[in-house]
Amino acid sequence: MDLAMTKKQFRQNHPVLQRPVSPRIPTTALTGLAHGNGLYVAVGGLYSLKYFIYPDPPQVKDRSGIILSSPDGITWSRIFATIPALWNVAYGSGTFVATGQAGTILTSTNGPSWTVEDSHTTSSLYGVTFANNQFVAVGENGTVITSPDGFTWQNHALESSALLYTVAYGNGAFLAAGEQLVSSANGVDWTKIKQQRPIHFWSVAFGVGRFVGVSTDGGLCCGTYTSDDGVTWVKHDRQFGFYVQSISYQAGRFVALGVPLAVSVDGLHWRVAEQPAAAILGGIVYADGMWTAVGSSSDILQSAESGSALLGRPSWTNNGVQFLVSGLPENSYRVEAATLGTNLDWRAIGTVKLNNAPVEFIDTQATNYSSRIYRAVRVTSEAQDSSR
Repeated sequence: MDLAMTKKQFRQNHPVLQRPVSPRIPTTALTGLAHGNGLYVAVGGLYSLKYFIYPDPPQVKDRSGIILSSPDGITWSRIFATIPALWNVAYGSGTFVATGQAGTILTSTNGPSWTVEDSHTTSSLYGVTFANNQFVAVGENGTVITSPDGFTWQNHALESSALLYTVAYGNGAFLAAGEQLVSSANGVDWTKIKQQRPIHFWSVAFGVGRFVGVSTDGGLCCGTYTSDDGVTWVKHDRQFGFYVQSISYQAGRFVALGVPLAVSVDGLHWRVAEQPAAAILGGIVYADGMWTAVGSSSDILQSAESGSALLGRPSWTNNGVQFLVSGLPENSYRVEAATLGTNLDWRAIGTVKLNNAPVEFIDTQATNYSSRIYRAVRVTSEAQDSSR
């Protein structure tokens, strides 16, 4: 039995970044993006190299940091300040926290006004997240710092000189990764994870019950690793034909950023999306029904979410064909199927209601057909009302 998805459906089901927005500063790379309290914040710096090889970070020019803010992701304002280059930004507890070179920590509650905080370290800070009621930032020399509010920080430096590039939270624990893996249940006490084969992670995210990490493994073409517990990892070779800058989990899907970008419902099977610019994308957020991404040459791209569902790769089970359905939270989708042919006769086979995670759907009648193609159509409020 053949299971497929048409090219037209593929394009409709992805965050296709179609509209470049202002401002554009050719010599600057935007490497982080966050959204909170009705505001977008992007951060970055002036880099002397546009392309670089992991694990060596790009060289940055002193005092070249940049902060942009926007109420809608379309109209942006630049915050003029002489600050070190910034790597990342996160939002939590009513505060934006930006991290960067030489231990830089900046905070803002409104976007335009920023304050320098004492990070208690001079090591560059590359990754930052807010989870479990606290900020966690990681960086050079095994540096891990935490804060409940973004203003007061505590240093939990590891006995290691390893670079830590990324930090994620899932299954009740923080996972920091880079040249080594470390985990913590509370953000304070950290344990090194022993690996049979060292994996140098560039970025890690958590969703649908698993961690997904990207690693160049010394090359420019990235594959992924997945883990249910952050300890045992499975390698998936060369899933992308491009360099991946970062990975995140939002709106019920994983998004791997590079040139261009790829999306996945389960972190195992990926599809490459389209984008008009040749930017190396470094940050993306889903908010206000829009996907917004930032990248090299300060490119900012935006795409409206059509509400179309993203379907995971179908697989056989004892009960039939199963796949994940991802779409807009708090929306219902009608799952339809048709037999492959010249004219597709779509028939409804079920309905799913989505929250903040994909829903598994099983077609119990699949064995009655020689081939089948699937799609999911969002059910409008009017359609739901008329069906009652």
